[in-house]
Amino acid sequence: MNLGGDEWANEWPKDSSWDFVALGKGHDTAYWTEFIRALHEVDPDMCLNIEHEDTELGRIEGLEVAAKVLTDAWAAFKGE
Repeated sequence: MNLGGDEWANEWPKDSSWDFVALGKGHDTAYWTEFIRALHEVDPDMCLNIEHEDTELGRIEGLEVAAKVLTDAWAAFKGE
């Protein structure tokens, strides 16, 4: 698997010091609300993209989890 650039690995580390997790597993909705607020201050038209790499969740499930967190965070941001 290509890790980017010229870096390759034969397999993913079993006990890595970091793991990709879906939004909401690492930081809660309040964190993402503040994240959205910071982006909005820089550029109100900026878009957010979901990059799903949580190996514990399926392709659709991971996107649903992340989208729910971002939707809730957006609602909290707009409601303040």
